Amino acid sequence: MIYLVRHCQTEDNNRKVLCSSTDLDLSCLGESQAKRVAAFFVDKKIDCILTSDLKRAKQTADYINNACRSSIIECPWLRERLVPSHLSNLKYEDLVKQRQVMGHRFVDPSQDWHNVDGVEGDNEIYARFTRGFSNHLNEQTSTICVTHAGVIKAVLYSIFKIDPIRPNAFKVKNGCILSLQAGKNFEDLQLVEIRQIQEHDNV
Repeated sequence: MIYLVRHCQTEDNNRKVLCSSTDLDLSCLGESQAKRVAAFFVDKKIDCILTSDLKRAKQTADYINNACRSSIIECPWLRERLVPSHLSNLKYEDLVKQRQVMGHRFVDPSQDWHNVDGVEGDNEIYARFTRGFSNHLNEQTSTICVTHAGVIKAVLYSIFKIDPIRPNAFKVKNGCILSLQAGKNFEDLQLVEIRQIQEHDNV
């Protein structure tokens, strides 16, 4: 089994700022989310936790590891999508305006990055993911990958051959857990379950 986990919330996530490779800590709400993510893995045998080396992912991985007592490996190849500085650290509405000026006509300009100059494409992300993960793909083991929304979406779009010219991108919320049945190669992966962690403490 492979579990793709998006890191839990940061203050920039809460403010709807595209943080890309900016290194941020979890917010208080993010820490609460991480505890709920960890609870999902309490009764599961996990062989390894792979995590992006950015703080928000590593901190999420630490909470998970407190629940399943596995080993953690930091993996730069699980970092968020590379986005040029003029499109990074912008609030959603500012990003929309910037991309409209550039002539982009996507339904959700903060999420869909197909053929945007200077932005790491889905195929490029999938290539680095498969290179990095190839030694861990095994039907007999269970691995958690703590990473970022851009990586998760690029992997799913590529594995399931979703047309890059799509009307909208789907959302992967902070703390989302995607369970995939492992196979002998990436083309054999099957999506089993998607769990969205609630965003608020009182639910």
